[in-house]
Amino acid sequence: MQRTANLIGKAWKNCNKAPKGVQEIFQVLLAEMIIGGPIRNRWPNYGKITGKKIVITATSKKEDQLM
Repeated sequence: MQRTANLIGKAWKNCNKAPKGVQEIFQVLLAEMIIGGPIRNRWPNYGKITGKKIVITATSKKEDQLM
């Protein structure tokens, strides 16, 4: 299965500003995620977040007045 990784502009800019060693580490991590998928079970200190699901909703003042 072919995977792709899309970086938002801010992440791309910050990576380009980082020292060369940091850029190389980032490229290795990005390649590992592309090859192995987004779930990284073998990384140290990695674990799925468990617990209650938090749902945040936002309404505008206009919507509040209509309710």
